Amino acid sequence: MQRISVDIETIRKLQDLSDSLELCDESGRVLGHFLPLLEPWPQPADPSEYVGVDSPTSREELLERVRRGGGRTWPEIRADWERLAN
Repeated sequence: MQRISVDIETIRKLQDLSDSLELCDESGRVLGHFLPLLEPWPQPADPSEYVGVDSPTSREELLERVRRGGGRTWPEIRADWERLAN
């Protein structure tokens, strides 16, 4: 994982979040997602928690999904859940 340092103004904007956040450029293009730590700030994430965890989806497939856009609607997802529950 790469790391960047942010200025105090950005820290102030991010430190009280309790949910994920999309980071966008000035035109609104999504650059990435930020997931705040739910522990007291400023605790660094413990990379050892992710040792041995691999995504079943390749990086190339994830990038292709982002490029394609779209996805499923909430009613489609809910219908699948209901079908699985029965």
